[in-house]
Amino acid sequence: MMSDDDDEEVPELVETAEIEEEEKKKKIPVTILCGFLGAGKSTIVAQLVAEASGRRIAVVTNEFGESGGLESVITAGGGATTWAAETVELRNGCVCCSVKDELATSIEGLAERTDPDAIIVELSGAANPGPVAESFWLDESLESAIELDAVVCVVDCAYPRSLEYYEARRQIAYADRLVLSKPDIAPDVGKIERRLQTMTSAETRRATRGAGLRGWLLATGCYGENAKREIRRVLDTPGAFGSGAVHETAFTTVSVFQEDRCVDLEKVRAFLASLLWGAAEAERSSSSSSSVEIFRVKGMVRAGACYYLVQGVGEVFEVTPMRPEDARSLDFPLGFLLFIGTNLDRNRLEKEFALCCHHHNNNK
Repeated sequence: MMSDDDDEEVPELVETAEIEEEEKKKKIPVTILCGFLGAGKSTIVAQLVAEASGRRIAVVTNEFGESGGLESVITAGGGATTWAAETVELRNGCVCCSVKDELATSIEGLAERTDPDAIIVELSGAANPGPVAESFWLDESLESAIELDAVVCVVDCAYPRSLEYYEARRQIAYADRLVLSKPDIAPDVGKIERRLQTMTSAETRRATRGAGLRGWLLATGCYGENAKREIRRVLDTPGAFGSGAVHETAFTTVSVFQEDRCVDLEKVRAFLASLLWGAAEAERSSSSSSSVEIFRVKGMVRAGACYYLVQGVGEVFEVTPMRPEDARSLDFPLGFLLFIGTNLDRNRLEKEFALCCHHHNNNK
């Protein structure tokens, strides 16, 4: 028999559980900042620090000095005058070349020592942000204090020729946000914006010397609480369900969808695993310009009565459940996947995605 005292303890247990759950949700967002040589990344970082307004921002950046194996870390506590520098040593010499587990572990150590509100990892000019983003795609069971928040690419409007380089286009393909730098001295920003719209569904914003970006660039929740809004924006992108544009460099954005059929979730996972891992392995073993690369996957699917969000970066992906009311509010096809990569075969993607679907729309 339970006593009155036992009854009184129940609310305390519930409250404690709620507090613990709330603590688990409080992760430090990691923003990966990339952009071609001279695009203005460091200027943007300096402006973000200056606009910190009491927030602590940790910045990890490549120095490429004599040490070769050190990443400079700067934390700001609300103004440029409160900078405190320290270093994170990585055996392989730089952020982009580091072993994935080592990079994440090093940044976790930084977070523990400095307790920042946000972390920015600034990559060198030609760096591939894909492997770096993958390193922060951490399993929830690991209970890491950090989480990937967004990949942000700075595009130099004053030097549109940078878009002719494969490395620059690859950075754009990975990005969740595009900052258009130097719009005040660029001859035709509108032309660059129109071209970028054919390359990616990422949200863009013009910024002169990085001003006014803090609320838009940090703590975006692109992979968390605002993922639904990101998918809505993708669905609203002109041509989201079109044929997909193929560019002079074979960069492609392809969307496939099923209007009235639910999916078999295990088949979707197997399809994505085979596609992403197969493309990555083929790219590593081939130097051909016609090899398939997949940088990003976004989408939503329905399996029975449940809705799932699909997100992928490089070789890693996740299929996570959504609240039914959130999914229904988007008014999307029952199965929808968008791929950004090179030399993608639309017909193959459509056929293989169709094999993941049930013959009829049902909730079984």
